[in-house]
Amino acid sequence: LVHAAGNDGASIEKNHLYPSKHAAGDKDLKNWIAVGSIGMSGAPARSSNYGKTEVDLFAPGDGVYSTVPGNKYRSLRGTSMAAPVVTGVVAMIWNYFPELSAGEVKQAILKGVTCRKGEKVTKPGLSGKPVEIDFGKLCTTGGVLNALGAVMVAEEIYMKKSK
Repeated sequence: LVHAAGNDGASIEKNHLYPSKHAAGDKDLKNWIAVGSIGMSGAPARSSNYGKTEVDLFAPGDGVYSTVPGNKYRSLRGTSMAAPVVTGVVAMIWNYFPELSAGEVKQAILKGVTCRKGEKVTKPGLSGKPVEIDFGKLCTTGGVLNALGAVMVAEEIYMKKSK
């Protein structure tokens, strides 16, 4: 399941949103991917939720041209635009490697990110003074979706399985 992390510009470490990977009660859903949003500059979107243990990665979610009611198109933003970008990469991986399990595809997505740990960025937030934070503290991978990286990891997993 690929899930939009939400657009409150807040940490969801303590105040979990529903649905979440914790939806199964005392057992976390293991194939859950929570996605934050980055803007066109590569900076985390001010409105994106974040969390070192709750958000898995960030993906482009600003200026995404999408369908809207009335048979029209519009440029939209937010984690609801970033999550489908990740979903598209999941679909692409499964198209090339249908033998992979959901867990293996998740592993490929998360291991294939462009790591930005150590990079100082403006912490998401809709109010208050801007605060600098290490990108690695915003999500579990400390990275941004990388389609090529994910496909390369998926290929490695596939090759090991097929031996």
